[in-house]
Amino acid sequence: MMNDSIDKLVLSILEEDDSKKYNVLFTPRKTADRVKKQLDEILNILQQEEYNGSFNLLEIKNSMPFVYNHINNLGNLKVIRGYLELSGTEIITDLGKLEVVGGFVDIRNSSVVSLGNLKRVGGSLYMDGTGVDSLGNLRYVGGHLVADHTKLTTLDNLERVDGSLFLENCSNLLSLGPLRKVGGLLSLINVPLSNLGSLKHAGSINIKNAVNLKTLDPLREISGKFSNLPYLNIEDSNVITLGSLKSVDGNIYASHSQLSDLGSLEYVGYDFTAIDSKISNLGNLKRVEGSLCLIGCSNLTSLGSLGVVGGDLFLHGTKVTDLSSIRRVGGRVYIDDESRIINKGNLSNKIKSISAEDDIIKGKISSMLGSRETV
Repeated sequence: MMNDSIDKLVLSILEEDDSKKYNVLFTPRKTADRVKKQLDEILNILQQEEYNGSFNLLEIKNSMPFVYNHINNLGNLKVIRGYLELSGTEIITDLGKLEVVGGFVDIRNSSVVSLGNLKRVGGSLYMDGTGVDSLGNLRYVGGHLVADHTKLTTLDNLERVDGSLFLENCSNLLSLGPLRKVGGLLSLINVPLSNLGSLKHAGSINIKNAVNLKTLDPLREISGKFSNLPYLNIEDSNVITLGSLKSVDGNIYASHSQLSDLGSLEYVGYDFTAIDSKISNLGNLKRVEGSLCLIGCSNLTSLGSLGVVGGDLFLHGTKVTDLSSIRRVGGRVYIDDESRIINKGNLSNKIKSISAEDDIIKGKISSMLGSRETV
């Protein structure tokens, strides 16, 4: 029965080939055999529920267009142990019964608008610029999830991404759903998101022009293996408080932001740079392993519980008058001419007054901003 179906499909394909004008009586035997073999192999894959290899529809499109034109779904497939390549194809719109892909999934520049029953992707999922508006049943991505410029409003059932998660320019995104962990970079640029949902851990976070996001709650830590140096970047955004965030293993950058409260933050593993931010008090912050650069933070009056700065301490355009809480500064303490330090503690021999235009400050800020890691 199956062979009869394949024979009929072979004949229909050959009759559709305008370049050769074959008919049933004069079909070259070798061509028919080749087409039948190729069809047989592909249909055999699509009839299985579990396939141990990879399925590359783009390769089929490029090398076997006569076969490609007759594939409009993924058949019975529920598990693909390898990768799934659908980018640059125009036939399949729904991933159907597919639940698990062991490798990567690429649906960019394709006609796919639904992930169907997909629950798990072992590698990366590339879906930026697609018409997909829901992640459906997807719970786990083992690599990166690239979903820039999509119509997602929520991440639905997604709980974990071991790589990086790119959600840039997702103009409808309102919720991260039950997402708890992002192992790499979480990039939130030009999104209307108002909270981080259930997120507790990220490798790095880049927040830019996220005007509705006011707090980083319930985030607890920023650390990870996907970035050489983890970081938190808050730029041109309305984040007011870091909330329950306690530690950042790498850098913190806050520039031209509404940040006024460091919340529960206690530890920064590298540099902390705040430029033209509304921070008034360093609160619970106890230790910065690198340099602490506070420039143009005109509301800052207290260094709070700060005890150790491993590098340099820059206090320009602040109202800090008391340095007595600081036990150690590894480098120098740079202040501006208008600073009025009343209590220098044990740092008298480290203080140097320089202008904001001094090459030392310009160079330090440039090196700090230039050291941000990308994934």
